[in-house]
Amino acid sequence: MSSSCSDTDREIVNLLLEEFWVREDTYPAEYRLINEAYPRLQRLFQEKYHMRLGPQRNRGYFRLEKVPVEPFPWMGITTFRRPLDYTLLCATLSILSNKGADEQFLFHSFLEELKLLLGELDLRVKVEWEEYAHRLSLKQVFSFLESMGLLYRHDGDIDGFLYRVDVPVLYEIKPLLGSFLRHHQRDFADFGDAADFIRYEHQQLEGESVTTRLKRTLLLTPALLRHEAPDGQFQNLSMRRQEIGAEFLDVTGYDFEIYGTTAMLMQIERPSGKTLFGNGDSIMSRLMLLFAAFVREKVEANPDLLLHERVVAVSFVTYEAWLEEFKQQTVEYWHKEPSQQWSMARLTSDLLEEMAGWKMVTVDYHDDMIYFEQPFMRNMGVIAPETGSVAV
Repeated sequence: MSSSCSDTDREIVNLLLEEFWVREDTYPAEYRLINEAYPRLQRLFQEKYHMRLGPQRNRGYFRLEKVPVEPFPWMGITTFRRPLDYTLLCATLSILSNKGADEQFLFHSFLEELKLLLGELDLRVKVEWEEYAHRLSLKQVFSFLESMGLLYRHDGDIDGFLYRVDVPVLYEIKPLLGSFLRHHQRDFADFGDAADFIRYEHQQLEGESVTTRLKRTLLLTPALLRHEAPDGQFQNLSMRRQEIGAEFLDVTGYDFEIYGTTAMLMQIERPSGKTLFGNGDSIMSRLMLLFAAFVREKVEANPDLLLHERVVAVSFVTYEAWLEEFKQQTVEYWHKEPSQQWSMARLTSDLLEEMAGWKMVTVDYHDDMIYFEQPFMRNMGVIAPETGSVAV
């Protein structure tokens, strides 16, 4: 793309960053623009962020491969909750990828094929369709494939599988199904474990600059924390803040902010059409937003809690006391949440783990300290009086 991106360019870039893929049947106007600007877009993403835009022109879709520098627990398919969901997704795709595009199949016939395949795998859990949790996982897989446009349901209701195994459902395989998974030169069976696969992914990125890796981290995660950057590189970002900030603003429309321990991309106005953290889709996101407002009140009452640039440091003991007080203050909201049944020990642990996963806090187990980082201090939620729900 040119040295200066237009508003339309930025809209296309953000659409590619937001969506798994941009399909011609879903985004016809945007697909046409990407098709026209494909060589320039491909070069921009490759040179600036080491991200691949594929597959090629006139294939009916474009997909920006968003490979993170480091994976985080919240990355992945948002409707999946258990490892079994992903196991069954991979097994399902393995079976369906051997069928032809537009081929139709009955769900109960597929179950027979899946039973044979699962029997050949060394799984930690034996899949039994008599188990509700196992049926729920497979139902989630088929609902996901349908929502992605990989399967078309001609007849029947997959929700019925939750109540009985022999549910009559007729599916048709869509052409995009074969393009869903990324292709690798190595056979997946060659990887010993997840860590082996991640090492392989990193090897494919050898030769890219540290700055490129850090910029990709900023694009794909809530923030870049100082300890995540190699020695001296966070300071290098700070020294180049004007150059990097101008690039991000031009390409994405986001402001680049960097502080003593945190760098992140920000947009003051709430963007439309984006998947946002804190949208209330999970119990933990709601609790984090409410707890952030509580912590902000504590800091306003006691500014000495601030270390520097809005980073708050407290001991584990203080965190536990704050959480107990927070729960008492919001008791009217808590009775609506399943989390009310959690013990304080579990809540203390689970909330801390979730905040750390979203880079909201840094935990120092050696000194028993918790540091609330910039992303946490820049988010907050309140309980809307009229609905009783959490508003950002």
